[in-house]
Amino acid sequence: MIAFIHHKTGTLIFTSLLLLIFAACQAGQPPQEEKHLPEDAYLRWCPGNENLPIFTTEGDIFLFEETVTDITYDVEPGISTPDLLIAIARKFIQTPYVAHTLETEEEEHLVVNLREMDCTTFVEYMLSMTLIIQYGDSTFWDFAQTLGCIRYRDGVIDQYPSRLHYCS
Repeated sequence: MIAFIHHKTGTLIFTSLLLLIFAACQAGQPPQEEKHLPEDAYLRWCPGNENLPIFTTEGDIFLFEETVTDITYDVEPGISTPDLLIAIARKFIQTPYVAHTLETEEEEHLVVNLREMDCTTFVEYMLSMTLIIQYGDSTFWDFAQTLGCIRYRDGVIDQYPSRLHYCS
């Protein structure tokens, strides 16, 4: 299975399958009462960085805006978190798998590359979009700030060591 994921022409099917399996497992469980956080809880979980250096393209911003618009029209209000995450992930099923998408020749920036991803960046992007949509935010800046908080300690970029490395 690992060899399939790292194949040059492979896509993010493996990660998508994991998300679909998660949703299927959740579907068999009794419904749980939705828990709503206070409005400012979203801002408290990560202070973020007002001067966030972002490395992206106009194509990535367009893809983000198109995805958020599509999801806003495609999903029902009050959709569960797992179902929303899966609806967003389905929009990226054909996205090519590419390793080292966060590495640039410049100093550390928040890289946003929605055209190609590895497994970790795929999960980070899907989670960030899910969070901002749930909280009613929809700008690329909201997405980038949330992504920065997911990828970097306290959302502050202080070179490579400030990245959160999930499997170390």
